[in-house]
Amino acid sequence: MASSEAIIARRSEQLRQFRQFSDLPDEQLAVLSEKGEWLDVKKKHVLVELGSEEQSTLFLVEGKVRLIAEDGGTKIISHQGHAARSPISRLRPSRYQVVAITPVKYLKFDNQVLTEAYQLEEPSSLISSGYEVNESRQEDSDMQARLLVYIYEDLNQDRLQMYSWHPLSLRIAQQILNERISAARIAELVLMDPALAVKVVKASARQSLTGIPAQNCHDAVTRLGIPAVHKLAFLNLFTESAKPDSPLLAEAFQANWERSITVAAISRLLANNRNHDNPDMVALAGLIHDIGELIILSYAVNFPAPMEADELHECIKMYAPEVGKVVLAHWGMPRNFVNMVAESRNWNYDDSSQNIDTDIVLMARIYTELARKEHSGAPPASKVPAYKKLRLHDTGGDALIEKIKETARSAVDETNSFLLATSNLELANQG
Repeated sequence: MASSEAIIARRSEQLRQFRQFSDLPDEQLAVLSEKGEWLDVKKKHVLVELGSEEQSTLFLVEGKVRLIAEDGGTKIISHQGHAARSPISRLRPSRYQVVAITPVKYLKFDNQVLTEAYQLEEPSSLISSGYEVNESRQEDSDMQARLLVYIYEDLNQDRLQMYSWHPLSLRIAQQILNERISAARIAELVLMDPALAVKVVKASARQSLTGIPAQNCHDAVTRLGIPAVHKLAFLNLFTESAKPDSPLLAEAFQANWERSITVAAISRLLANNRNHDNPDMVALAGLIHDIGELIILSYAVNFPAPMEADELHECIKMYAPEVGKVVLAHWGMPRNFVNMVAESRNWNYDDSSQNIDTDIVLMARIYTELARKEHSGAPPASKVPAYKKLRLHDTGGDALIEKIKETARSAVDETNSFLLATSNLELANQG
């Protein structure tokens, strides 16, 4: 018979496989392993009844279970699957019945134990079992619809999750948190992370007599002050940065960042070419133009079953502009930002007003996709209304077009070089 120490060690290691406990120290895992009920049940055993009010959380250790919703929709979860890294049952009353379809080993915690021992405070309902158990009929459109429901529910509850890409947020936070760095340099760094930029600009509204957010990163940083930006950068790194296990999502986060950086650079170039009175604002708009996609990716990170590439891309294509528009409008962002995000994939956008901000971002997006060889149905650049409105050939000729293309090809490398150079400079100054 195994010793109690060996049992605790084995169970602690099993606990570590679950997302909520993966980063806990060994001592805390050992305590939790003793406070949970480690249960074995046979095939067809009902682990949770539909509508159960019992205040407990279940984790699947071994075997397969079927989740059965009130409408008859089902979902199968295996302990080997991605979904099993999160609770299979937590929300009360339970929205589904959980039935073993093989012999099952599972772990059951009283919710009060978790609250006291782990102080589990999940910032989004997406991460809770209310979302982890997708009790739909597994239709692709239904899965996408439910993802959107949880985005909007979290938005209305002021707990929306918008993740930075972790390798980026780490480098940026390390530099922003340097006490010697200036506000101007901080603004440059903020303008390299779409998620952080939105959070800083949104927060700037609180420091304005009008309650209106700043329209560029420098003004937002100046309003907030360096200590407040330090706090936002810290929280962004440690509570809202994604380092997905899924290669699909990891690549999607990187691609979203690279595309956003490139659109921002081209937007600034075009704004300067047209003698725009606020090129910093246009660059910021270019950076956050695809914030809807970033939000969808943030929620896909915790999706109970990994989304297939085609399904994820279709969800982004159909809903990203609308999600971005709704979120920015809800947060009271300037109307021009909301419009630029909403129209960021509308190649037929044709506004007769004198305002060219949205046209600039649209053209920057098209040239970015061409340079990155991405395919989202964009027509040739010269065929869209924005090209004609901006009179790109008339205001710079072929030289301007070549400069745009070169910016599209080099923006990411130049941004990475800047981050590396500034990091080395700060290390030298500290030395």
